[in-house]
Amino acid sequence: MAKLLINNRFKWKLIKFERLLICMLIYGVVCFYSSQFIGINTTYSEPLGYYFYYYSSYYNSGDYALICLEDSKYIAVLNQLKIARQFPSKCKDNLPYLVKNIVAVAGDFVSISLDGITVNNYRYPNSRAYRAVHGINLLPQPFGTYKLKADEFFVLGSSKTSYDSRYFGIINKNQLRGKALFLMPLIFN
Repeated sequence: MAKLLINNRFKWKLIKFERLLICMLIYGVVCFYSSQFIGINTTYSEPLGYYFYYYSSYYNSGDYALICLEDSKYIAVLNQLKIARQFPSKCKDNLPYLVKNIVAVAGDFVSISLDGITVNNYRYPNSRAYRAVHGINLLPQPFGTYKLKADEFFVLGSSKTSYDSRYFGIINKNQLRGKALFLMPLIFN
């Protein structure tokens, strides 16, 4: 009887393991063919944790987007900031995706001033741009008011020290590689 019970427990564990392997295989195939995957954000510009990244052709205010910088002067700043490359990306020079919140879309008015960022008369708290950090010139955008055109976006990070549109400016739709959905925070031991 005891031997039969041990064999049944072993068989049940084996079945659970096989199911897990099959699920992982299916997930891998789906991710490979659909450009969807789970990534880890380890920078403080957005909440630390696991994100589900997926392709989208429609972006709205409030969406978290995957962004690839294209201008070499901003790429140089990104390299100086030593942002970790956690997985291969489709960005120039295999730079990491930047995960940022879209705060303004076509038709919105964005004002950049000494007080910070204002979108459609709403001033974002702690959004004042820094000129430099750790001796690195961040190249903040000039003060002014801008009306976004079709396929233009303005993005901000959750942190006041995020490298975002306060520095690299308005981005175009062709710089967006998909959306990010927060799944769960990183758990440190």
